[in-house]
Amino acid sequence: ADKVFELAADPKEKMKLPVAKPTVPFLDFSSVENALAQLKKTTDALKNAVSKADKLDAATLSRLNQILYQAEQKLLDEKGLPRRPWYRHQIYAPGYYTGYGVKTLPGLREGIEENNWTETKERIEVLSKTLLKFDSVLQEGLSILQK
Repeated sequence: ADKVFELAADPKEKMKLPVAKPTVPFLDFSSVENALAQLKKTTDALKNAVSKADKLDAATLSRLNQILYQAEQKLLDEKGLPRRPWYRHQIYAPGYYTGYGVKTLPGLREGIEENNWTETKERIEVLSKTLLKFDSVLQEGLSILQK
């Protein structure tokens, strides 16, 4: 199988053989998967509890609204994204190489696209911590609804 290109090549044509790409190291996404599982559990509980919002007094409802509308701020990382610290959102941002085209999970995705495995491992941890911070705020809102 290693010589498949040589065997299939037309001897009359000058073709350059492709160079094998380096092996991708093992990447442990379990911290992101665990954070997403926790976030799903919380959002499912929040979805079920939100029907109780109309029973809250005005002050408690105002507090719940404040928690929920500010929750997205927990998806920011104060250090920002690699090569552009001014973009702090960890779920979406303009692509570094694509300009204004949006990239989802930009820090993680761009590390993978660039074969920068050290950066990818760092971004896995940043993303999982970010998701857990977001989850904790949603849990705070959930606790108000469950009282």
